[in-house]
Amino acid sequence: MGYLRRHTIVVSGWGDYIEAAHTEAMRVFDVGDPVTGATSSSFQQLVSPLIDGMTNGERSFFVAPDGSKEWWDTSDKGDELRAKFVEWLRSPEVHVVWVEVQFGDDDRQTLIVGHSDEETD
Repeated sequence: MGYLRRHTIVVSGWGDYIEAAHTEAMRVFDVGDPVTGATSSSFQQLVSPLIDGMTNGERSFFVAPDGSKEWWDTSDKGDELRAKFVEWLRSPEVHVVWVEVQFGDDDRQTLIVGHSDEETD
């Protein structure tokens, strides 16, 4: 038996900035299955296509939850990849807005884990 805790990242922006963020997400999540190493179950499938907003040219995408229970290999790899992508999102050269949320937790906890409005040192 395992413990469910879902995490997702939502990213929005314009022009080359959102394109660069989407490209980086695809690169970061382009890994194989943590158990078998098979590339057919790449984490890259968790990265949505870019979605056009209705006005102003804003586009968005999200990184879906990995679907694994906490402390399983797939969950651990998903945690690692999300952390790597968030580290990239936090760099000063990145000009998109984003939020990472935890939801659908077995303990009914919904949290904002990180976001682009945070103060950075």
